[in-house]
Amino acid sequence: MRKVLLTPKHTILFLVFTFSVLQLLNAQVYVTGYENKSYRDVGVSVAKYWNNGNPVSLTDGKEDAYGKSITVENDNIYVAGATTNTDGVSIPTYWKNESPTVLNTNGISAFANCIILKNSDVYVSVHNKDWKLTNVDYWKNDIPVSLKQEQAIINVNSIFVDKNNIVYAAGNHNIGTGDGFINSRAAYWKGGKEILLSDTEHNSDATSIFVNETDIYVAGCESSQSKTGGYLEGYVATYWKNGKAIYMTDKNRYNFATSIYVSNGDVYVAGYGSDKETNNETAKYWKNGNEIQLTDGKGYSRANSIFVNGNDVYVAGEINPETADPDILKLAFSETGANKIAVYWKNGKLIALTDKKNDASATSIFVK
Repeated sequence: MRKVLLTPKHTILFLVFTFSVLQLLNAQVYVTGYENKSYRDVGVSVAKYWNNGNPVSLTDGKEDAYGKSITVENDNIYVAGATTNTDGVSIPTYWKNESPTVLNTNGISAFANCIILKNSDVYVSVHNKDWKLTNVDYWKNDIPVSLKQEQAIINVNSIFVDKNNIVYAAGNHNIGTGDGFINSRAAYWKGGKEILLSDTEHNSDATSIFVNETDIYVAGCESSQSKTGGYLEGYVATYWKNGKAIYMTDKNRYNFATSIYVSNGDVYVAGYGSDKETNNETAKYWKNGNEIQLTDGKGYSRANSIFVNGNDVYVAGEINPETADPDILKLAFSETGANKIAVYWKNGKLIALTDKKNDASATSIFVK
C-alpha cells in the first residue's frame, strides 16, 4: 500500500477544507416570523424566532406582535419587528437576545422591517403604516435618521451597510397621503442621496437591497400598466442592477420580488406570484433570472426571504396546501383549515416550523 505524505502546506489546506465542510454541515439556521395563539378567545400574533427549528417566543401573546427581520452577530440574536400598544398602534421594536428595545415614531403606527449590524452599530429601518409624514426612516443605534428631501412619505423596506460604512436603503417614495395617494416609486438611497428607479407612470416598490463590491442590487416589483385612477393591474417581479431594470416575469400575471442575495456572481431573488397553470399565489425564487417554483401551485404559498450559504439556498416563507383563496386565508380560522404554516426551504426541500393548529409565517432567514 502506497503511503501519502502531507507537506505542511497540504496539511493546512486539508484542515481548512475540513473546517469549511464542518461549518456547512453544522450551519445554524435562524428564522423569524409570527405564530398566532388564542388569548381571551381572540387570535393574537406572537413574535417568534426559530433556531434550527426550535421556537423562541419574543412576546407574551397578550397583544399582536411580529418578527420581520433577523440577523446574528457574535452569537447575539437580533430580531426587528413590531409590538402593539393598548390603543392598537403598531410600535417598531427590536429584540437583542429576547430583550426588547422600543423605537419612537411619535405615535405613528409603523413597524421595524429590517435589521443589520456593522462594526457593532445597529441599523433598523421603518415602514410607515399610517401614511403620515415622520422624521425617521431608519435608526442607527436607536438615533433616528431621515432621508426626506421633500414632503413625501418614504417607506424603507431594506437596509445595507458596505465595508466603507456607507448606508444604503431601499423602499418607496410616495407622493400624496391616504385617499389623495398619487404615485409610489421604487427608490434607493446611497449615503442619504435618493435614486428613483421607476417613472411616474407605473407604481413600483423596492423591497430588498444588496451591495456587492461596487454593484448595487435592488429587488422589487413594477406595475405592468400605467396609472388608471390610482389603481394598477398586474405586477412584474423586477430587480435593478445599478439602476437598470431586469424584468424576471411577463406582464400578464402578478409577481413580486421580496428579497435579494448575491453570491459568487449569481443573483438570487425570492418572491411569489401567480402560477402559470393554476394562477394561485405560489412561492418561488429566481437564480440569474431563471424561475424555480418551490411548490406545485395547487395551494397558497409565499417566499419572503432568501439567504445563500456556500452552495446551499435557503428561503423562508409560508404555505397552505389546502386552499389558495386569499379571502379565506385572511380569516385564519383553524376550523376552516386556512391557517398558514411557517416554513423554510433548503435547496428546494421544505422544512415546516409550525403545524396547522395556528396561523403562522416565516418572514426572514439568516444562516451562520
